[in-house]
Amino acid sequence: MAKLPALVTALSECDGRERKTIDHIARLIREAGHISTTKRGSGASEMTARDAANLFIGANGCDSPNEAPLAIDRFRSLILHRSYTRPGCDVEAFNRVAEANNFGVALEAMIDGMDGVMSAADGFLESGYAQLPETISRVKKSLRTGSWGSGLIPFHFDIELKRYQAKITCSVNVASETGARDQSGVAGVWRTDFCAQFEIDVNRLEQGFYGLKSADRNVSVTATGFTLFKLWSAIQQHETQG
Repeated sequence: MAKLPALVTALSECDGRERKTIDHIARLIREAGHISTTKRGSGASEMTARDAANLFIGANGCDSPNEAPLAIDRFRSLILHRSYTRPGCDVEAFNRVAEANNFGVALEAMIDGMDGVMSAADGFLESGYAQLPETISRVKKSLRTGSWGSGLIPFHFDIELKRYQAKITCSVNVASETGARDQSGVAGVWRTDFCAQFEIDVNRLEQGFYGLKSADRNVSVTATGFTLFKLWSAIQQHETQG
């Protein structure tokens, strides 16, 4: 399984910030007990989906690296408010998210289940673009090699962190027989296959767990599923090599 440097590399490759920034955040949250730790070198702790989820939250859930440990506690505590799964959409990771008792568990389930999500994405594309095999082939490759945020990729899988809410959404652009286009002018129509929204725990809010009850400044960060795919791939690669 992956060591911490492998997860840092995986996240930094799609985060947009320098690796040393992600490395600094990783050290802080490890020291706070949010990442497994033993000794350094070849005997260092092997990373799990929980460690990867905490690194993702710590890197995206706050303004300052020093706030990363608190951000992890707060975002992990968010409870499932509602979820939707399109009839006929049977993806194990989505099912586990819908059953999760908090966002931390849900995010771990998503990272653990990224192999199933990728297989599902392939299936969604094959059903939506049955008459366009070249498009299917191109997009399948793109999903494994580059950001899913490109307008050229008819598959969206987003994780949004907003202080303090979290949302996981999966949708696919399905070719339209009528020639319909979406709001951006892209041919096809967007179909939501899965969505889960997590909200604050009201009891903890009353106890001051989330800080101020109201703020005029709202901050949100959205990453595509490619980030989770990179984290999952790092873990799987080291499992294969081990």
